[in-house]
Amino acid sequence: MAEPTFIETDNIQNPELDKILFQKIAKIPYFDHMPVKNIKFRRFGGGTNVPYLIEADDRLFILRFQRSSLSDVSLFECHLEYNNVNKIAPLQIGVEIVYFNQKDGTFLMPYIDNIKKLDKADYENSEILKQLIGSLKKLHFSNIMFDNDVDFFEKLFELYDILIEKKPEYISENIKNLYSKFCSLYEIYQKLNIKKYPCHNDLSPFNTLLTEKGVVFVDWERSGNNDPAWDLAYLANCAHLKPAQEKLMFEVYGDHDAFLEKRFLFYKPVVEFWKSLWMIFQILNESDILSAEGLLAHSQQRAESCKRLLNQESFQNIVLELDLNLN
Repeated sequence: MAEPTFIETDNIQNPELDKILFQKIAKIPYFDHMPVKNIKFRRFGGGTNVPYLIEADDRLFILRFQRSSLSDVSLFECHLEYNNVNKIAPLQIGVEIVYFNQKDGTFLMPYIDNIKKLDKADYENSEILKQLIGSLKKLHFSNIMFDNDVDFFEKLFELYDILIEKKPEYISENIKNLYSKFCSLYEIYQKLNIKKYPCHNDLSPFNTLLTEKGVVFVDWERSGNNDPAWDLAYLANCAHLKPAQEKLMFEVYGDHDAFLEKRFLFYKPVVEFWKSLWMIFQILNESDILSAEGLLAHSQQRAESCKRLLNQESFQNIVLELDLNLN
């Protein structure tokens, strides 16, 4: 499945967001002494949140804030992201947050030199994939526990309810049918009694960066204690890992409970359905990095991928095996 073609954010002209940017900058003590004309900026990607690359006093920062179109919708709490990033700081797998405004969810982070967002070739490079899994193991196998748990079935149902209320015209019969299936699968999931570990929960290529010191993760907005198999499934789906790469991933990941790989396969269609709904959420979010038509097309692709995974005999066998072991 092809990834959507996002607009080059250097070319996005959005004066309204630029105006909001300077309102945010005005509240940050570090910039108090600087005339606005001395601060350079440009868009630096973005989806749910709006990040800017800021240059001031010959230093580079990433400033990120939430779109005002989502002021009445909160799936994840920004103060938990701030707390979780501080907790994992000793692991050196994240980026320091130097300023956080809890009232409006503004984050300021130093820009890391010589970073690279992972692409298809990087994921196919066994040494880079090993580095990535090594960073993930540091998180999962640490003694750290976050203050919050994350249940992605609950988040999925919450997201679906938001979209049914606010964007019902984009909820197809296919999505409604898939939703019904996940309601049934949730009954099995609830019985699994999974031990939870600190997880990132959003390991897309946009949030996985290669640095001179190894792989680090950014945008910990969805982080919380969860099943490590979710992180692995999310990574595999978003990076379009091939079977050989998935095999290497589990070899590097090492010792784990007997059902980790089965839960990994169980989560893969859940990830696809989450991504399908999330693309529609970006229409609600008034995202400017992809048109509404492009977002809807990508949502439909993810929904079809989810449907294919659910209908595979291997998935149905996993569900049956998990269900039998619970009874």
